[in-house]
Amino acid sequence: MNLLNTSISYSIDGTGNTSSVIAGLRGEVEGRVTITANVTIYPTDLAKDETFDDLTKKELSKRAVDKIPSVIDSLIAVNGGWSFTAGKISSVSTQFNQSETGTYVNANVTATESDFSDKKLDDVTMSEAQSVLQSILKNELPTS
Repeated sequence: MNLLNTSISYSIDGTGNTSSVIAGLRGEVEGRVTITANVTIYPTDLAKDETFDDLTKKELSKRAVDKIPSVIDSLIAVNGGWSFTAGKISSVSTQFNQSETGTYVNANVTATESDFSDKKLDDVTMSEAQSVLQSILKNELPTS
């Protein structure tokens, strides 16, 4: 999945220096995963002797994208449900979110029966589904 930068917001301190940057991101794998995020980049995310003013929008966006995989395991499933087609379960989906240390992630993920190698969707519990859905999300995120 390609995460696109949708916004950059600079926080400026009382001395006119940039103290942090928030990058808004969005990505989608049609019918599978939608993710929106606001990721705060702090001075601790910068290299020694580097300032926010040294970085381009593209570089700031990459720093934000690079932080997302570190929060995937802490995402919390907040909504979930089954979809039906012609009276038969056709997919399961959930919404995950997380807001910790300046990183806000909202992800909607959908799985079909083919994502469950040893079970039919009728036999999958929501807990099992959420585990598979979180794996799908991890697999769809950029790795660099």
